[in-house]
Amino acid sequence: MPPLKTAKVQTADQSWTLYNEAVGEHYHSVGEGALRETLEKHIRPALRYTNALAKPAIRILDICFGLGYNTLCTFSELEALGFAGTVEIISPELDRELIASLHTLEYPPELAAQLPILNALRTNGRYETERALITLLITDARELVRGGAGEFDIVYQDPFSLHKNPSLWSVEYFCDIYRLLKTDGILTTYSASNVVRANMRACGLTLYAHPFYAASNLRRGTIAAKTPIKALECLRV
Repeated sequence: MPPLKTAKVQTADQSWTLYNEAVGEHYHSVGEGALRETLEKHIRPALRYTNALAKPAIRILDICFGLGYNTLCTFSELEALGFAGTVEIISPELDRELIASLHTLEYPPELAAQLPILNALRTNGRYETERALITLLITDARELVRGGAGEFDIVYQDPFSLHKNPSLWSVEYFCDIYRLLKTDGILTTYSASNVVRANMRACGLTLYAHPFYAASNLRRGTIAAKTPIKALECLRV
């Protein structure tokens, strides 16, 4: 097997990410922290603004799997919050070699209890219990979204940037995402690009800036909702 075109990098919160030399981007923000970025730009706003804890079941589309932080942090956060329902996550990822290598990456201690999930996905592409089903698909995310995979409460929009992976930020792509979202479903992303936001609006999504609380020094990303969220009206963009 040829060497991976990646380099391990420690981020600001001491969690680790990788730099993809072929793409020319990190998988997470080095300056903000891989774990912190994942929790504050994806997991926490997604669970809060879909009222996920009150639902008997939630479905999540994690685009793209990458190092698995979004999926692992979802389970960590749901466990911490006492979620009593079931959860299904579907995640596409093109880089089979990356997935095979994830056992060599150091994950933060906060995710130690979730590492059996990662190992199952890395070896079998599937993790299943009575209350959880995760499917990791080695496939093009664009093709998966275009083909349809049922309705989702949450979409983590987390591919490489617009300039590196434009097909996953296009009007056509977001229109397919709109179709897959449930009525109260939302998309979270680290991107605040004017082009990306314009493409989302063109598909009928309502947009909000986040994180938004005073103590946060993170660069703002975007929440995109199929139905307007009254609690976020002052942050509409």
